[in-house]
Amino acid sequence: MSLIELNSKQHLINTVSILQQQQKHTLVVLYFYMETNELCQLISNKMKEANKKYNDNDNILFLFINVEKSSSQEIMSMFNVSIVPFCIIMRDGYILQKLYDSSLKDFLFTLDECAPIIYKVENKHHTLHYGLTKQFPPVMEDTYLYEDDMDTETLDNEMDKKIEKLVNIAPVMVFIKGTPSEPKCRFSKNLIELLRHHQVRFGFFNVLRDPIIKEELKRFTDWPTFPQLYINGEFQGGLDIIRENLQDDPMFFQKRI
Repeated sequence: MSLIELNSKQHLINTVSILQQQQKHTLVVLYFYMETNELCQLISNKMKEANKKYNDNDNILFLFINVEKSSSQEIMSMFNVSIVPFCIIMRDGYILQKLYDSSLKDFLFTLDECAPIIYKVENKHHTLHYGLTKQFPPVMEDTYLYEDDMDTETLDNEMDKKIEKLVNIAPVMVFIKGTPSEPKCRFSKNLIELLRHHQVRFGFFNVLRDPIIKEELKRFTDWPTFPQLYINGEFQGGLDIIRENLQDDPMFFQKRI
């Protein structure tokens, strides 16, 4: 078993194609991360622990994807990844698990669960083709299905719980259009540059990947635009508000993080 840092979509396709040619039933762990994100650092350490734990079996392959590199954007699009840390576990061309948020805390347990046997997921939407000429389908996102008789207040409460989880994934969370390496609007780009200038570690969520979350965040914060910045789960504002806060108090980040 080994750890490989992927540098392109083609690198990923070549890697899994080799596994197919060798007829190895390897458990493949795709790990999307940011070097500056504290939770990602924690999960990276768990990956290394798992690598040591299973190195006698030689049946698990860890593929690291740094989302801050522009070459990673194609891989993120293939799997519809909008947040980090994010982990996808596969074997024999099938996606077994998607892990993010609190589920990553059980990462090693999930490996223990998946490693001994070969899972066969029959849902065609979860099939991952190894062929070089075939396309990787995106990971199916969680859908928001509720009973017809649930009232609006109940629906809002359920969504609020989901939003609260998202905004607390990292001490500093930014909800932007695009990714830190490829922002899709100048306001998102400027906020990322501002955070990096002040050496603030942050997590991110790409709202363009999930229109439901995008709209619900507007309701949750009563703020109609993006980017949106949260510190310790509390909404701080958009780009202009953060700039004003820094002008009033250059220690704004240090005092709130």
